[in-house]
Amino acid sequence: VDFQKGEQQRNMDYAFVNAINYIQIVLVLMLYDVMCQYWINFLSRIGNAVGISIPATLQIQRGIGLFHVHGHQKDCFARYAPTFIPGCGMVDGEIIETLWSVLNDTASSARVMSINHRQEYLDAHMFDSNFKKMIHMVPTLLRKWKQTLPMVAESQNDFQLLDLAVTPKERKEWGAMEAAAQRDRHEHVEAMDIYDVREAPTKAELEHFLAKEETSGSTNPEGCATWMSLGVSITEKQLLLREQIRKAGVHPSLEERLAIQEDRRKLQSEIDTFTELAPKYLPPRLRSPNMKDADEWENFDDDEKDDEDVLGDHPVDMPIVDVETIPAEKQTISLPSSYGHEVCTKDLESLAWTEFTLRKGQANDALHNLRVAIGHKSFIHRTQQRPNAPTRPYRKRLRTMKDINGLALSIDVSSNIYKLARNAMLELGMDLEEDAADIYKELKKEDVKASTAVVEPNARGQRNEHLSWIWHIRDPDQPNPHWMDELYRVNWLRAKARRDRLAEEKLLLRSEMEWTKNFFEYQAQLWKERGRLSDLERPHAGQSVFAWREFRTWLLLRDQAQLGMGVMDDMLH
Repeated sequence: VDFQKGEQQRNMDYAFVNAINYIQIVLVLMLYDVMCQYWINFLSRIGNAVGISIPATLQIQRGIGLFHVHGHQKDCFARYAPTFIPGCGMVDGEIIETLWSVLNDTASSARVMSINHRQEYLDAHMFDSNFKKMIHMVPTLLRKWKQTLPMVAESQNDFQLLDLAVTPKERKEWGAMEAAAQRDRHEHVEAMDIYDVREAPTKAELEHFLAKEETSGSTNPEGCATWMSLGVSITEKQLLLREQIRKAGVHPSLEERLAIQEDRRKLQSEIDTFTELAPKYLPPRLRSPNMKDADEWENFDDDEKDDEDVLGDHPVDMPIVDVETIPAEKQTISLPSSYGHEVCTKDLESLAWTEFTLRKGQANDALHNLRVAIGHKSFIHRTQQRPNAPTRPYRKRLRTMKDINGLALSIDVSSNIYKLARNAMLELGMDLEEDAADIYKELKKEDVKASTAVVEPNARGQRNEHLSWIWHIRDPDQPNPHWMDELYRVNWLRAKARRDRLAEEKLLLRSEMEWTKNFFEYQAQLWKERGRLSDLERPHAGQSVFAWREFRTWLLLRDQAQLGMGVMDDMLH
């Protein structure tokens, strides 16, 4: 297809319709870079077009190549990746992209050519590329076969390990969900979302939910969720500011003192705004509470670092807001958790539930950041630091160690934020929500350590590696919250999809070798007949010599394919 102005949809429609009408088929797999947008009006465009049509019985399985699908929205992966389409095998869905490295060499010559010359030039290169693919088909299939066999065994073993913890009821239910999704994906591609886990709700999502509840008859006055979310954010910023002051040390530089002073000023402004709005939402007798001192909240990593500089008296040269007032990072915020569990259960039940919901979102955000940071740190340990293994005096100067130290600080901050949220939830009462105590467990040192099992869970030597509960999928002997079951379901479905695709790949490779042999045999017989006819009509003519030479070439290729089938059988057994 010649593109008039770029890659327009009408060009792709014309190419696709002519391709499927050339050979009568009832099922076709169509992989296109922007299938999620291309398919929206595809059927209406074909229906309104003149001169092109598709059979009414044709079923089109649609997807996006793996090179492009990871650049799309998150939902597109489960909906369009060939990984979850039965019959695809391990195809990547990319053809033109694999030729870029070869075609790039033609750019210098094609740049100065006329349009017609350039077209012939590129066609010649494509014919040459296709011919090389054909004559190297057998070695390529053997190479893929050698790579696929151990992957098939590995995928079966991985799925069996997951399947051991599944109850018969879950296995039947999840299998039915998979079958329904594959059946409905042609009409409703959203059915494939079962292969994606719904992440734990963030603080922003829960705040939006609470705000909607307020407008639909909630016991809390309108705006309460926003006000309480501000208070939760303030407690988080207080923690970050205390960490910033601790890191600056007893004798901070002028730049650090100015930065702390500016952050403290902004924090104090938010606290004043929060305090001004408090009378609107707190009961009258609790607007001046005898609340706990902020020092009682500081129980994070007491065995690792000395917080005396942060929580005690400031050094003489440390910037403060006002010597007559409590610094902003040490002030107690008038949230229900500040009054204690007893008051929350008697006078602040509705407000306590609102804060509890927001604290869940805060904890979810912190755990997500923890997993990202720990995974990144583990990846660096695995791919960058260990192969180099420099001696200790030089290790601190490496860029890798700077990255690791930065990630360690991120892990430390996220851990403290999670502990802050969990402590508030304990004060509010973990019994406000079922299974909350099982989900939001106490965070310990060993829970946040970097481990190569995070980035390569199936690698050699990781069988006995124990990961923290923040990575743990499921314990079959313990009750599991709903979102943990969902996470396990998604892993089970994806492991099954990978096992099925590799089994298909194994079958397809064996079939492709046989199809290749049959094609070479067909071509050999075709040229044999042409050579025979040439001998009868014009003996010893050049076309006769050419025909018999082609016959011998295809015969050699057929024998090579026959030998390849034997090699496949030997490797299989």
